[in-house]
Amino acid sequence: MTKTPVPRRGFLLPTQFEADILPGCEGLFAFFLMTRWIFFDLDGTLADTAPDLIAAANKMRTDRGMSAIPEAQLRPLAGHGTRSLVLAALGVRDDQPEFAAMRSEFLANYAAATVVRTQLFPGIASLLQALKDSGLRQAIVTNKPEALAHRVVDGLAMQHSVEFVLGCDSPGCTFKPKPDSILKGLEIAGIGLQDALYVGDESSDVLAAHAAGIPCALVRWGYRQTPLEPLGPDFIAENPEHLLQWCKNFKHA
Repeated sequence: MTKTPVPRRGFLLPTQFEADILPGCEGLFAFFLMTRWIFFDLDGTLADTAPDLIAAANKMRTDRGMSAIPEAQLRPLAGHGTRSLVLAALGVRDDQPEFAAMRSEFLANYAAATVVRTQLFPGIASLLQALKDSGLRQAIVTNKPEALAHRVVDGLAMQHSVEFVLGCDSPGCTFKPKPDSILKGLEIAGIGLQDALYVGDESSDVLAAHAAGIPCALVRWGYRQTPLEPLGPDFIAENPEHLLQWCKNFKHA
């Protein structure tokens, strides 16, 4: 498993020299040097991974002499993980004995062709660079296994903007909607609840973020086909530029 890098703490205190020449200014230094973080979901938020996820599911069918399911039919399931895609492809539920083997087969198919048709959603590369330029730091907290998430991050050249990646199998993490992975992200970043936002595209993202105690934005360009408003996000981004402005407002709040 890829070792998760540990970034700097959320804020830095002045050196002893600075404190000596500017007594009483420690709080002021901490305010200006404080860093805030944006934690992102991956699939359906930053990257359109659906084509390669669907291909992995359809390979399970064609390997058994079955016809592929049209991509448009499976696309809404891409954000719901392996369980939904295996169920759609072969009718196997996660409470059936054969599911573990089916899951392993699906993940092997996906690992063999992770970034073939996967691409960043329009405007995401510019968004990540603009957030970095503004001083907001970024990490990915996903339900994807960490190794596969790193393949997407590296394959789409996001590693220069994203400081660490947490997957469902990273130490101390689990599947959203449980908040464990987000809480682990806060621990790694060395920040409090007031210094992080979460951005996703599904109900599990809102539930996990709010359970962890941080605000959550949902994006319109994800895989969900039903209204986002009833999910209770703190913000709905119509496009990456809209999301950028919300994040910048948070930085200066």
